[in-house]
Amino acid sequence: PAGTDVLQNVFAKTVRDRGVATLVVAAVLLFFCVFTIGIYSGFDDDALGFYQDMPEALQALYGESDGTAAGIVTGAIFSLLAPILLLVAAISGGSDAALGEERRGSIGLLLANPLSRRGVLLSKVAVMLLGTALLAAVVWVGVAASSALFGLDLQGLDVGAASVQLVGLAWMFGAFTLALGTATGRSSAAGVAAVIAAVSYLVTSLFPLEPRLEEYAKFTPWYLYSGNEPLRHGVDGVSLLVMVVATALLIGVGVPLYDRRDLAG
Repeated sequence: PAGTDVLQNVFAKTVRDRGVATLVVAAVLLFFCVFTIGIYSGFDDDALGFYQDMPEALQALYGESDGTAAGIVTGAIFSLLAPILLLVAAISGGSDAALGEERRGSIGLLLANPLSRRGVLLSKVAVMLLGTALLAAVVWVGVAASSALFGLDLQGLDVGAASVQLVGLAWMFGAFTLALGTATGRSSAAGVAAVIAAVSYLVTSLFPLEPRLEEYAKFTPWYLYSGNEPLRHGVDGVSLLVMVVATALLIGVGVPLYDRRDLAG
């Protein structure tokens, strides 16, 4: 049917629109995986000493570690680098799905075709979800391949579990940006999502250092990702389910809001 063909074209167009940015992020992720693991594999015991000499607060921000060089470097990748880049990709994808065609002045022309608003929106959401999952797979493969290349022993570290949990976190924030963007029609939705992500990271990382605040660290979106320490303990099924359900609910909120909102362009 004509509507299905147009919908497929919307999906393909969105892949083209966001494909270059996604490839750039993937290349940056691969580069930093190779670079960081290559550097740390050469330090060995010096890396452990460097980490242990850090202030406790900086260690907390640096990520979980099992006391090995491999644990330090993978902890840093999954605590800082990978989440930042995947969240940027997911948040920008959610914002683009909600507001991109309006900002480009092309929404009127697009909706002149035989397809629904929600069809357009869901095609763009699908690209955001698939692109984010692809980037997490790049991290997984990049860490595993770089470790093998430089002889870094990852035994006891579940890189796959950390990558899967990271997908859940990125999806949740991408969907939140989508819902907020469709509700407000403002591009500031992406900035709000980024601030919430940053604050939740700091709360989750630093509050456990203070006994009176430790319990509050469990009530953040970031804790769903890192609270179970997936690198050491594997996938936390409950936390992952919460993130996936939250993603679905936020998308479910965004779709009817997009249907009812006046679209400019």
